[in-house]
Amino acid sequence: MRPLAGEVATGNIFSDATAAGRAVFYPRLDRTRNSLALCKVESAADLAPGAYGILEPETPAIDIASLPPCVVVVPGLAFTRQGERIGRAGVIMIVSRRNFGELAPHAITVGLAYSFQLLDHLPQTGLDLRLNFVVTESAIYRAPDPIWRESGARARR
Repeated sequence: MRPLAGEVATGNIFSDATAAGRAVFYPRLDRTRNSLALCKVESAADLAPGAYGILEPETPAIDIASLPPCVVVVPGLAFTRQGERIGRAGVIMIVSRRNFGELAPHAITVGLAYSFQLLDHLPQTGLDLRLNFVVTESAIYRAPDPIWRESGARARR
């Protein structure tokens, strides 16, 4: 559960969530379909080196559309205050309509970043799914409502 270079460490989030009895899901890259699957993870023992040496779950995949209200934590290299992000294309979780377009509409996406990772603008494609929030060590940025609607999320304040 170690972060890749420059990414926020999430080990404490995992520990707190599991201690509180919350379900935690990690992505697993399906290289044959170039898509992601979400899998429930209960401990570090459920993870093994996968694509590109990144720890991935060895547990069964779930139906993404069946997720209850949840928060999806998204890593990345750079973010904007408007919820745009750039990740490690082909290396780590790529949040896009192709990969997570099936997320339940009440799922809230949150990018975890350091302040130095915030930029004014990032190039985006029609497949990019903007995040609902970006959280840094010093602030929380909420994407404007039109972006929430654009990404398909219907969660509200």
